[in-house]
Amino acid sequence: MSGQVDVNNPKRFNFNLRWIPEKSDDGQIFFSWKYWATNNIGLGLDYRPKTNNATFSGTWRLFSETEQQPAIILGTSTDDFEDEITSESVYITASKKLLDWQGVSVSPYIGATYIFEFDKLRPIGGVSFRKDRYSALFLYSGADPHMTLSYGLTDGHLVSFVLWGMELPGMAYTMRF
Repeated sequence: MSGQVDVNNPKRFNFNLRWIPEKSDDGQIFFSWKYWATNNIGLGLDYRPKTNNATFSGTWRLFSETEQQPAIILGTSTDDFEDEITSESVYITASKKLLDWQGVSVSPYIGATYIFEFDKLRPIGGVSFRKDRYSALFLYSGADPHMTLSYGLTDGHLVSFVLWGMELPGMAYTMRF
């Protein structure tokens, strides 16, 4: 959730695949494509092939993280929430790397999301731990807690173990190019 931007990074495309076999048809397989039109604006498409459901996603980094201020990010997405409810949502987050100790960085984020199916504004937040190619993310999505453990295979390729709702195991793959 860091708002730090590498302005020299030519990788403008993100592709994500998530597979959680015990979820409902809408949540079992999930693809996401995003194009970073600028360093601060990302436009994407989320697709769920088992239900042929495609939705728009967008990210706007209002402020990048600096030593003095957190990153502020606005976005929209469609995701799975409690009891297999799929809903569009809009969110705002603030994220900041607070600690870098012996090569381990700790970056919490906090924010709010409006989940349309619930017609409610809900808190979101989490914390990321990173060391070299390894990372762990613990988060609350506004409805459920989740965890991912990730390993960067090479520059631009990441594999993750996902524990959805702290109950349902799955895998994810991310590629940046």
